[in-house]
Amino acid sequence: MIVFTAAYGSVIRRKSMSSSGIVLNRKGKGRTAEQVSAIMRRVRSRDTQPELALMRALRKAGLRFKSNASHLPGKPDLIFPLTKLAIFVDGDLWHGNQWKLRGFPSLAAQFKRVNRKNYWIPKILRTVRRDFRNTAELIESGWQVLRLWESSVLHNLEKCVNVIESAVQSNVGTEGHVAFSELSRLSVAEFFAGIGLVRLALERHDWKVKFANDIDEDKYKMYGDNFDVGHFRRDDIHKLSPTEIPSCALYTASFPCNDLSLAGARSGLNGKQSGAFWGLIRLLKGAQQKPPIVLLENVPGFLTSGGGADFENAQCPPC
Repeated sequence: MIVFTAAYGSVIRRKSMSSSGIVLNRKGKGRTAEQVSAIMRRVRSRDTQPELALMRALRKAGLRFKSNASHLPGKPDLIFPLTKLAIFVDGDLWHGNQWKLRGFPSLAAQFKRVNRKNYWIPKILRTVRRDFRNTAELIESGWQVLRLWESSVLHNLEKCVNVIESAVQSNVGTEGHVAFSELSRLSVAEFFAGIGLVRLALERHDWKVKFANDIDEDKYKMYGDNFDVGHFRRDDIHKLSPTEIPSCALYTASFPCNDLSLAGARSGLNGKQSGAFWGLIRLLKGAQQKPPIVLLENVPGFLTSGGGADFENAQCPPC
């Protein structure tokens, strides 16, 4: 996944989650404690409607599996032992998808007028972090992992079955290509690190920088005034080798804006400064274990550079 942010813009909280059952009703009135308790009692941990629907569809497709694997990390809802595929059907309520389904921009926005939001928000975040840890443990043990939303199963069952069938037939471990297990460690490699502003923001949310790079000597000195530079490589990004970048969950890149800014020459990604972006792409393509998330930060002019072609090429870089 590649996430784009605009320089000097608002903070985007990608880890935001929300809930469906603990929200205001349409008249703007909060639910009582008794109503919330009644809702919680109806939440099942196994054999939910989406799980049963998925199991019926898989059997109909001729796939054989075991359910409720309590001996494995996270207790996967379904497993295919021969191909070591573990499947979770995650409830949108507790596992962090309801904010998107309900049209809220974040968990905080959904819980803005909800009683005990300081209880519910951390509770959901703990569930998500536990999902990361369990997924990482499974992957490191040689399992493939698929996590499906209950809403996806209910509304697009056929597609979910096709995804599972493809995973069973491919029998290819996910960790060989993408460093999913690093998600639980919240590890980061930051490029064009500057004086460390991105790191400062990430560390406030428990992310840990394993590698940093920038070419500018003055910025390197300022970075060193605030952070450990033992992991810092001061050099041209085009001279870095993919083999020296540790496996990380996140690559960040605040690459030069000189050729993208409305105040600049507008040479785009082919310009001498902003063209450093392609050095990052080279590292991504050469990485043995690619990060599951890439965060690019630049000025709004990036969107219009080259008539929009530069932004499009950044999302789907040529081979």
